[in-house]
Amino acid sequence: MIKLTNYNTFQADVLSHGLEYAVRHSAELGFDAVEFLDTCMMGDSILPTLGEAKDVKSLLDRYGLGVSCYSVGVQLLCDDPTATEKALFAHIDFAAAIGSKLFHHTIVPVLTLPADAPSYEDVMQKILPYAEHIAAYCTSRGLTCLYEPQGMYFNGIQGLKPFLAKMKQTGHRIGLCGDLKYGRTVHSLIAAMSRYEGIRFVLISPEELKLPGYVRYNVLDPKGIPYTEVTSLEEAMPELDILYMTRIQRERFDDPTEYDRLKNSYILDTQKMRLAKEKMAVLHPLPRVNEISVAVDDDPRAAYFRQTLNGKYMRMALILKLLEEAK
Repeated sequence: MIKLTNYNTFQADVLSHGLEYAVRHSAELGFDAVEFLDTCMMGDSILPTLGEAKDVKSLLDRYGLGVSCYSVGVQLLCDDPTATEKALFAHIDFAAAIGSKLFHHTIVPVLTLPADAPSYEDVMQKILPYAEHIAAYCTSRGLTCLYEPQGMYFNGIQGLKPFLAKMKQTGHRIGLCGDLKYGRTVHSLIAAMSRYEGIRFVLISPEELKLPGYVRYNVLDPKGIPYTEVTSLEEAMPELDILYMTRIQRERFDDPTEYDRLKNSYILDTQKMRLAKEKMAVLHPLPRVNEISVAVDDDPRAAYFRQTLNGKYMRMALILKLLEEAK
């Protein structure tokens, strides 16, 4: 059965007559769905809200229309790509709420290049982590991310191919969450994992407990290991292959009020686990306090008890090896 999507007429109707007229007109013309642009938002919000999404979905349902795609032309090559990424997350949430299964994003819609424009390689290096985050967040919300080969940097399929190839080669993303400043297991894990290729660290912590500079300067930077530092566990979850949780350590604080302020910064629960990949593994050095809800223990992705058992066997083997050599 052929289904028809209204694109150009729908956008023109929205701009000239408003959203409700555009939806009604699309239904009268016999279309089954519409392509929704970010410019079709209701109200005066800078970013779409879930409240607006509810109204839009109700309007579409009233006229029996679906949404074939949600399109947004947001520039990733900008002074503050982190803020742009968060804005795109809001658009993705909106797209999922109105029933779209596709999220269409023009990566760098630059149509003219000045003489001092950055190179293709420099542009790719700058935007790649954010493009990856956006694609991962789309997946977590049940959408397929479509990147369009448009603009001077990514014009045509040939221009997009190296970008997509790079995205596929980024390897495992390891999230380290909690007390990264004092957590000795975190520092040891980074040193151990730095021996491997194709890894990327996502460092999740409050500003007060960020990874110390000496770990970055002595381990990560010399080996060219990519990493990002964030404060939100929820925003990082969709992209992670491994999540290593740690407790906020009371014994590290001289001021009890400071500990009380930070102790509940990150609590992994079943709601947050819904944001994660199907095969993401959750690790923890144990013992835990409350940073992992006991409800997560039944999730097949909870690997910390197996991690502890394997650690026990490794210690047994090492002790046996030392005793044999001492004979």
